[in-house]
Amino acid sequence: MPLFVYWCTFLAVFPTNATTFSRIYSRCGRFVAFFGAGLPFELGFINPYVFFGVAFFNRIIMFLNRLIPFGRPFVVVAGEHRWQHKCNGILIVMLCLLAAALYGFMGARVVGGSQLFELHTFLLSIFLGAWADAFVFAMHVFLNSRQIRAPVAPVRHLGNLVANFYNGIEVRPMVFGLDVKVLSYCASFIGGFILQLVFVIYQYHEHAALSFGLITLLLLHSISLLDFFVYEPTVLHARDVVYYGCGLRWFQNALLVQPLLRSVGVLYLAYNYYEPYASWDFLPHYGFPAAGTALFILGLYIRRRATNQKFFYYALQRHSFEAVSSLDSGATRSIVTVGWWACVRHPDYLGEVISSFGLALTAGVGSVAPWIASLCVFFDVLSRIRWDEGVGLARYDKAAWERYTAAVPYRLIPWIY
Repeated sequence: MPLFVYWCTFLAVFPTNATTFSRIYSRCGRFVAFFGAGLPFELGFINPYVFFGVAFFNRIIMFLNRLIPFGRPFVVVAGEHRWQHKCNGILIVMLCLLAAALYGFMGARVVGGSQLFELHTFLLSIFLGAWADAFVFAMHVFLNSRQIRAPVAPVRHLGNLVANFYNGIEVRPMVFGLDVKVLSYCASFIGGFILQLVFVIYQYHEHAALSFGLITLLLLHSISLLDFFVYEPTVLHARDVVYYGCGLRWFQNALLVQPLLRSVGVLYLAYNYYEPYASWDFLPHYGFPAAGTALFILGLYIRRRATNQKFFYYALQRHSFEAVSSLDSGATRSIVTVGWWACVRHPDYLGEVISSFGLALTAGVGSVAPWIASLCVFFDVLSRIRWDEGVGLARYDKAAWERYTAAVPYRLIPWIY
């Protein structure tokens, strides 16, 4: 998956029609054409400062979450452990943006360093730095996994060290007092947004203006970032955070795959200032951004409403919903079928898919790169649905699960699937 994301990134940034595996040259060095993408070919293209700076950035984000004295603490129960997580992600985002602004206006000249808009030339260094950092986190968690008494990840491969290292066997590992499983998500969102902001600055530096589509897409990503941190407590109780194994797959998805895939549309628009919607000239210039915005807002609304309904139902038992409905599982648990959860079994995933296609539509149809990211989200959601329903069938009483699937027959799309 990381190599596929690597190809998607450079397909958006350096597209080429040259023959596969032919060497080409650009202002950024030697490249090799590979199925339409110009991939860096020289090891000298790697900047060690950027490479190690990625790991430094991730750790700064994580330690700020612990050191900032502000923020509302939440107690999370995972397995036999209780963790206290401080929700102050918005403050961390503001500090990061302030630091980037100070560096851009003052710091770069003082230390004689590169300007922010030059960071776009170091995508290979960012990619390798993020993967190396994910590998370090996964190795640390794997070597310390035996100290955790109750690994409760549903899928375990006893005796298979490679599978355990890749998939992970813990629910919520703590590294130097940091909840790295959740905080890797925080670093993912903030790092991806800063990368997008850097490409916006690059376009303004090149053209002294910004395209309407790029401004719209950055605004949508800003809304998504704000939504993530405003409702950060709901993330702590998300099924993937609580139950998925924490290994190399988790960290490379959080620190590499997700931030780069979310940024592909921004990268494409940043490098195509003049004609990003050339094949649809009969539409006004705001046609695709307007349609994409409407689709994104619809998906975000569905996802947020569904997530909040599930969070309040399980976390706050005294919270009352209008026309609350739940199915008794025959044990101490119940299956929620209220609100959006009465329409499909995974409405939060439905909202995620709709939002991702809204972001792709905002980038237009001039390239397949932004749409590849949305297709990846769609197939990832299908995989998660299969995993979630397997866990649900094993977790709940079989008769109750059959009543639940009969009451809510559709998994993702009403009347279709």
